Amino acid sequence: MDVRLVSAIRDNLAETYMALGMAAEGAIISRTDERWMVLSALRHPVSNFAARLDLSDQGFRELCAIGRKSEHFRVYVCDGDQPETLHDDLLAEDARVLYTLTTLASDGEGAVDEGTLQPVQGQEELDAACEMIVRTFFRRSEPWLRRHMKVALASSAGQGHEFWAARDKRGIVTVVTLVSAGGLLGLYNLCVREDQRNKGVGSAAVRQVLGEAVRRGVGVTLQCEPDLAGWYRRLGFEAVGRTTAFSFNTR
Repeated sequence: MDVRLVSAIRDNLAETYMALGMAAEGAIISRTDERWMVLSALRHPVSNFAARLDLSDQGFRELCAIGRKSEHFRVYVCDGDQPETLHDDLLAEDARVLYTLTTLASDGEGAVDEGTLQPVQGQEELDAACEMIVRTFFRRSEPWLRRHMKVALASSAGQGHEFWAARDKRGIVTVVTLVSAGGLLGLYNLCVREDQRNKGVGSAAVRQVLGEAVRRGVGVTLQCEPDLAGWYRRLGFEAVGRTTAFSFNTR
């Protein structure tokens, strides 16, 4: 795979994680050559993780020690992270794989110039977009976490995340988050209202995002559950890697 693309995807993912992670009250943010990391008292991985890893032997030992202190801490390993043996090294330290997401990219094949998505305007529209994302992806979570995620998503708009939405008379139909980082446009949080699913609405939104990326002169990246990768391939994306989430047995 193109080393520059790997690096760009890695940066886009890490910037996305960091913008959400720093919303926790009292969050400790660090960006070093070895790792980007957020630590907080929040009882959830959104604000307790390390990513964008280029670890020395000492840095690896320190990361493992941090991970063993909190059941909520995650280590996100993606293509391009170092050392190349990091996946196996973590397993050897009794870390366990929680899940793996497929990373995809597109240079704009299948793009359309126009669509129904528009950038959200004002706090009321932003709140409605964040509410839909939380309702879609955190519907089974505890109320306190849903409240926090609404705040985290809204605050990420101040970190450069863009929220685009399509509407009808009933309200929001589709929402996406766009993240410009690493020379790519990241596509995240694609949601379609339940009564509009399986009608081509999501596909149309993705094609419009591809068109927006072409307009900006960049490619698009995203990550998804492995069973969704085929759907994105049909829309012109290519699977280019994976992101694996690790956690430690706490002591």
